[in-house]
Amino acid sequence: MILAAGEALVDCFPGAGGFRPRPGGAPYNWARGLARFGVRAGFSGVLSSDGFGERLLGGLAEDGVAFLGERSQAPTPIALVEGGRFRFYHRGTALMAPIPLPPARAYLLGSLALQLGRVGWPAEGYRALDPNVRPGLTPEDFRTRFLRLAAFADLVKLSEEDAAWLFGDPEGLARRLARRTPLVVLTRGDRGAVAFLGETRIEVPAVPARVRDPTGAGDAFFAALVAGLDRRGALVPGRPPEPEIARAALEEAARAAARTVEVLGALPPRRG
Repeated sequence: MILAAGEALVDCFPGAGGFRPRPGGAPYNWARGLARFGVRAGFSGVLSSDGFGERLLGGLAEDGVAFLGERSQAPTPIALVEGGRFRFYHRGTALMAPIPLPPARAYLLGSLALQLGRVGWPAEGYRALDPNVRPGLTPEDFRTRFLRLAAFADLVKLSEEDAAWLFGDPEGLARRLARRTPLVVLTRGDRGAVAFLGETRIEVPAVPARVRDPTGAGDAFFAALVAGLDRRGALVPGRPPEPEIARAALEEAARAAARTVEVLGALPPRRG
């Protein structure tokens, strides 16, 4: 099983008569994305027992994702989404509880739960890291922690915006990380993505799309990338994938991101 660990929340989008709730939270999206891309996936997080929490739990079951986390009486965290910007309401919610990290052969980690110290770092297994920085909410000390964690990751995926917030010079940071991390991927929006396997640089273009909602494009990319590497037997701790395998997985990830922005909400469409 591949495990995504971290927060689950509700994204609220503006609409006629108020806000429309949609399931969200990057690790939650990764878990459901993995399942939709054909991977046996699990999710570990703390879900509220309120109505939103029940809806999040039902979404996992709908996609066949194993829930390996815990339940809480605290309310579900909420993010108001307007104009591509997020305003989080997380204090006193289920997000603030410690998140268990059960054994798995591969882990997807990052986002708010990792930044806020709510989830640990696995001692073994394949470790994929997406920082998913939230300016104004991500603690300043995460810059230092990120470098330490990246040195023990097998895959780091980050956006240009993440890299700029962390250390400036996105491609310079990616090259720096690639000295120790087997695979580093930098996403660049409509300019596609670039990956580094040591000194090897691989670039793939973005896939054209009619953008309806950009929310979740990076989450879909990350889940599809891990799923593509997994199908090709390339989730090997400490070992980079072959360049042709990395390119094929990156191209699949770009297609997944394009499909996701064409629908409302953060989850990629189901295949078929």
